Amino acid sequence: MKRFAEEKAAWKTKEQERIQAAIDSVAGDLDIERKLRRRAESLNKKLGKELAETKASLSKVIKEFESERRVRDVMEEACEALARNIGEDKAEVEELKRESAKVRGEVENEREMLQLGAKSGDSDLFQTDPIVESKCCDCFAVLECLLNIVRALRMGSCLSADGRSGLPGSPTSESRRRNGKRRRGMRTSSFDYKRDEQLRGIPGRMFFNGANEVASLFTQQGRKGTNQDAMIVWENFGSRMDTVFCGVFDGHGPYGHMVAKRVRDSLPLKLSAHWEVNIGSHEVSRELSSSAMGSMNSEDTSILCLDEVSRESMDLEEKEKHPEIFFTLRESFLKAFRVMDKELRLHPNIDCFCSGTTAVTLVKQRQDLIIGNVGDSRAILGTRDQDDTLVAVQLTVDLKPNLPAEAERIRKCKGRVFALQDEPEVSRVWLPHNDSPGLAMARAFGDFCLKDFGLISVPEIFYRRLTERDEFIVLATDGVWDVLSNKEVVDIVASAPVHSTAARAVVESAVRAWRYKYPTSKIDDCAVVCLFLDSNSDDSSPSISKAKFNQHESCHEKQQPQSPGGLNRLATVRAGPEIQPEEEEEEETPNEATRMMGMGEDWSALEGVSRVNTLLTLPRFVAGHEDKKHTGGTKARK
Repeated sequence: MKRFAEEKAAWKTKEQERIQAAIDSVAGDLDIERKLRRRAESLNKKLGKELAETKASLSKVIKEFESERRVRDVMEEACEALARNIGEDKAEVEELKRESAKVRGEVENEREMLQLGAKSGDSDLFQTDPIVESKCCDCFAVLECLLNIVRALRMGSCLSADGRSGLPGSPTSESRRRNGKRRRGMRTSSFDYKRDEQLRGIPGRMFFNGANEVASLFTQQGRKGTNQDAMIVWENFGSRMDTVFCGVFDGHGPYGHMVAKRVRDSLPLKLSAHWEVNIGSHEVSRELSSSAMGSMNSEDTSILCLDEVSRESMDLEEKEKHPEIFFTLRESFLKAFRVMDKELRLHPNIDCFCSGTTAVTLVKQRQDLIIGNVGDSRAILGTRDQDDTLVAVQLTVDLKPNLPAEAERIRKCKGRVFALQDEPEVSRVWLPHNDSPGLAMARAFGDFCLKDFGLISVPEIFYRRLTERDEFIVLATDGVWDVLSNKEVVDIVASAPVHSTAARAVVESAVRAWRYKYPTSKIDDCAVVCLFLDSNSDDSSPSISKAKFNQHESCHEKQQPQSPGGLNRLATVRAGPEIQPEEEEEEETPNEATRMMGMGEDWSALEGVSRVNTLLTLPRFVAGHEDKKHTGGTKARK
């Protein structure tokens, strides 16, 4: 028994050792498997990361491929248009050569006749006939003109032996255009300099930071480069002691600062000139305008949203509601803005093709206030309500592409209106087949790359009869309104210790708001004009009436009447096409309908939205300013 017990104990010990060895073996296998699993997980992570990078690279390659495909399509279209232009220019050169040869022959015949008369000694032939001499001089002048045209065409981009230099938008083409403008501009620089000197000497005209008895001005450069904002206050405007002109201008694009300053200097002069002309002849103009509205066969007939009976009653109501100065200044504003835009198109020293400016301007005469607005700058009024509380009344509408009326006009003229994915709240204006320039406003001076596609420079005209409750008016660019509300601006102006510091206080508050609300954004330029009103004895109703004129420019189809959603308006007036700079034609006076805007409404397309650039991109290939007929075909696509 003892031996059996020993054998059993030995066997049990061996079994335990064998089991322990098996357990150790399994534990070792588990450690190895755990290490392998960790290594596999690490490899899987690396593979996942590489797969994501590969996917991103593939997406980038696809985007580059699409971009290259669009560029190739653009190049093909540009080449086709260039080929057509070359053919037309060659035919024109041949015709000019034939005319030149014909004129040269006539000149040679005249010269031979003069030589024969001199040799024959005939006094009648020797003494040059004034008519023949004049004709000979005219022939020489015509010949010289034709030769200059032929030389210009031979040197132009369309006839260049280097195909690249003839491409619209190429460096050579652009340099020639700039050189041509520089040569033409030398003839006008002396006149511009003299005019600027005269403007600086006008008493009561302010356009720098400062203040006077009635107004306060201040502008500050942002963080985007040159300050493109401009402003002006002109007391005794038009040699009238009781009249003040104010305006702010927000430029955009490569030459926006030049456009804004040009409009600041020229627009008041044009407005004053048209005002003087309209004062004596306004009654006749109104009669002609009313008779023209009755004829549906006239090209200048406006399209109204109301029937004939409603229109007549509305016109009668408007005549009873507004004073004579409203009708006179309304026509003056429309004509001055039209002529100003035409001057910019033809200006030899400022390239306005992809540059422009907004303009919110006002004329105050006694208790009458008339405002003309183009773009997204804004005018507000600080007034007292029935409880003697200071409130803000917005006097203008921010004319942005997201307004239904503006978007409809742009789309009817083949332009596009949409917002980018990374800024869905900001609608922009784009060329029909090119993702540029992305303008964030529906009306502006300049920007002639979009003038054929719905962008216009026709101002909205607003009228208000001031009362003793009205205290001040604030004009400012969107650099202020993007970060401050109307009520905040009114409170800042009212809390200024003295009137002379009010405009500066608004700008400084806007800069602080920029840094607080959008610390990663570049601060925009800011310009503010505060016009302080004297105590008005008139107790008229402070309601605002607005006459708005929408004109579609370079659009070949008549637009239907529209009533933009969200705007409380009685009717919409469609006038004829805006004047084109290439044609000299008589100024048209559009018909109008009055609309009402509530005092408490705050029309802002960027309320609470992060700041965006006014102009996103410039067209890479653009047609020359002289060839507007082929603009749609020669603009390249991005």
